[in-house]
Amino acid sequence: MRAGEQVLDPKVTGVVVSQWRAWAAGRSTPEPSGGGGLALAVASLTQREREVLIAVARGGSNPDVADQLGVGEATVKAHVHALLRKLGCTTRTQLVVAAYESGLITVGH
Repeated sequence: MRAGEQVLDPKVTGVVVSQWRAWAAGRSTPEPSGGGGLALAVASLTQREREVLIAVARGGSNPDVADQLGVGEATVKAHVHALLRKLGCTTRTQLVVAAYESGLITVGH
């Protein structure tokens, strides 16, 4: 991409649009969609894991997240692997969806 812009993966477009519509309608989060177990799993993460998850969900690469949090890239990779395991995800895209569906982050925040 030109100028370091990010492309929105088509797999998360629906979630992002739903979050944006909820935000635009004045709700801080969309209506619940049965993600209670996911919200509990996210709530059980360490503070650092939540910080990494937020940074990843906002499009940060491992080097970006490492710079932002002041840690090494290997540390970020270890956190990402732990997040994948703890949240039952297999891809970073699924981590992004989990961050939105759990309410950890919302569009515009």
